[in-house]
Amino acid sequence: MGSPEPTPTRSASAGSLARTAERGHDAHPEPREASPCSPFTVRAVKAPSEGRSPPRAAYASSLREAASTVKSGDSTESGERRAESIPTEGRDPPTAAPSVRAMLAAMRRLPLLLASTLLFAGCGDDDGGRDAGTLDAGSGVDAGGEEDGGATDAGGGEEDAGPEDAGPEDAGPPPNPLEGLGEVRTLDTGYMFLEGPVWRPGDGDLLFSDIPAQTIYRFAPPDTFEPFRTEQDSNGLLLDLDGELLIAGHGGRAVWRLADGSLEVLAERFEGQRLHSPNDLDQRSDGTIYFTDPPFAVSPGDRELDFVGVFRIDPEGALTAEWRGALDTRPNGIALSPDESTLYVAESRDQVLYAFPVEAGGALGEPATLADTAPTGDGMAVDVRGNVYLTTREGVEVYAPDGTQWGTIEVPEVPANCAFGGAERQTLYITARTGLYAVDTPLAGLP
Repeated sequence: MGSPEPTPTRSASAGSLARTAERGHDAHPEPREASPCSPFTVRAVKAPSEGRSPPRAAYASSLREAASTVKSGDSTESGERRAESIPTEGRDPPTAAPSVRAMLAAMRRLPLLLASTLLFAGCGDDDGGRDAGTLDAGSGVDAGGEEDGGATDAGGGEEDAGPEDAGPEDAGPPPNPLEGLGEVRTLDTGYMFLEGPVWRPGDGDLLFSDIPAQTIYRFAPPDTFEPFRTEQDSNGLLLDLDGELLIAGHGGRAVWRLADGSLEVLAERFEGQRLHSPNDLDQRSDGTIYFTDPPFAVSPGDRELDFVGVFRIDPEGALTAEWRGALDTRPNGIALSPDESTLYVAESRDQVLYAFPVEAGGALGEPATLADTAPTGDGMAVDVRGNVYLTTREGVEVYAPDGTQWGTIEVPEVPANCAFGGAERQTLYITARTGLYAVDTPLAGLP
């Protein structure tokens, strides 16, 4: 998150879409310290009922499979191939069946065979001519009524060359995540500075932070808003693998787990020195936690570390500084790709979205620049196709996994973070200064 400085509400269309990328990048202001339905209907894939998220890559893969079977323009053949590729746990493999290609060939010959039957039924003679009862389904008949010697039968011989023989199925270009996007709608306003939305599937609600108010709020659709936890320093929020709430402590200078109403410290000091201001966090499916630690909530005189960082907490609880930046850098929002091979980090000062390679054990490699962004790049979310939804001064900028910008979702206020939620995870919740907003998306998002 950026600092909760007052920002004038900017006029913007409530319409959702897309201004593609020609824009100027003005200088990023130094944040002050803070005061303490669609064409992709996803079926049969539900978030866990008890709040526990499945491994990210498996969840994303299952959603992509479900979406692809109903994608507009899929052929029967490609749809069946996808269906056959989904594993069936605990079942024996299906017995051999005619190939899809042979079945299609048989379907194409059916009208011809029927026509031939009618022809012989009406014109058969008594001197040995073939009648309808002697028509052999295994013999090939061409359009002129001539037998082809049985070279091709309906059961699965080699069919004539045609479009289906051109080669492997062409997956085509990736779907535009902004096509079919809904209208941005206002859910509630009147807060101080909102951040850190996280959806809880087991409870069917959204939690989010109001940083200056030191309160975590709860939104239960359609219209229930209430404090969830008061007198609580918080910024980014996340559910861990057990469905417990992880809190980036911001002014509290720590990362906590909230379980049974009590806070457990996961990270507070590195090499004996206090962290700055833990900002945002994400977790890998093996339990590894990554978080950013800019100095937004700490005055210069109270800083103990001589760098700002991206940190990793391994499953045993050991804390490692994976990236060390100068004190004037601002690592901010953070999120993993669907296959967990890449960790995205927004750097607010330099207006850059970084992509860190994630090694097998969870360590990070050297970052590459995925995209140059608008000023104040902040929190982000990722959908099942790997598109990154990054909040900036311009709105929610949406990037493909290769860094190409699809466009920008305009929001009535400058957004600070976003998260997918709802029963199908096809609602993008956006925290934006004093308000909470939402927009329905054609693609589902990651937990």
